[in-house]
Amino acid sequence: MQTLAFLRHAKSEGVHAGGGDFDRRLSGRGLKAAALMGEHLRERGVLPGHILCSPAGRARKTLECMGEGFADCPGSDFFDDLYLADPETLLSRIADVGEEVASLLVIGHNPGIEEVAVALARRGAGSPGALTGLAGGFVTAALAVFEIDGESFAGIEHESARLVHFAVPRSLA
Repeated sequence: MQTLAFLRHAKSEGVHAGGGDFDRRLSGRGLKAAALMGEHLRERGVLPGHILCSPAGRARKTLECMGEGFADCPGSDFFDDLYLADPETLLSRIADVGEEVASLLVIGHNPGIEEVAVALARRGAGSPGALTGLAGGFVTAALAVFEIDGESFAGIEHESARLVHFAVPRSLA
């Protein structure tokens, strides 16, 4: 069984003069939320063997602020196409992760992160509380954790995905 977690980047500041969307930084609230989500995942025993992360500043900083087990994960990839990726791109990158990885964390942006999480949740059973939480929207620093039957992520579109956990920072504070 595989574990697949989706995390939307934490709350960011607006676009600064001379900067663009790609370079946006985390707000003070975002810095705290990223650390809180890292702590929450560690408490639940969800530590990734591999991380796929958007290269945008706010996604990278979210990962950095999550702390031990995340910021120092040896298997982290920052692919340009993960910046504002659509669900098809996300699923393609996930499917390319090697069979040796049992737990994967994907850090990205809406609407793609929410769309892929909702699509996977519709295909498989899940925790009623997690499904209700996901239905409330994928706010910044929201987290969705799935269990996926199988020995690799290669067939993710055809495997059974179960949403087992959903959390937002305000529910953990």
